[in-house]
Amino acid sequence: MIAMFFAKYAPEIEVAAGALFVSAVSAMPKAFPKSAQEWWTWLRETLQSAIPARRHVEPDPPPNPYQPAEPAQPK
Repeated sequence: MIAMFFAKYAPEIEVAAGALFVSAVSAMPKAFPKSAQEWWTWLRETLQSAIPARRHVEPDPPPNPYQPAEPAQPK
């Protein structure tokens, strides 16, 4: 049953594996990760770059840094 699944969806599995491989290579750190946090960060960046749904999400804009010193005076 599992072999039939892989045989039926082989092209889709190959595309998904290829995307995951490319994103893993592109997110690979320069130095070998030494802590669990570094491994987690690398894994998270790999998965987020392989899944295009969360790509290029703009952060919330910063608040307006210019506040008037006094309220506007009516004319």
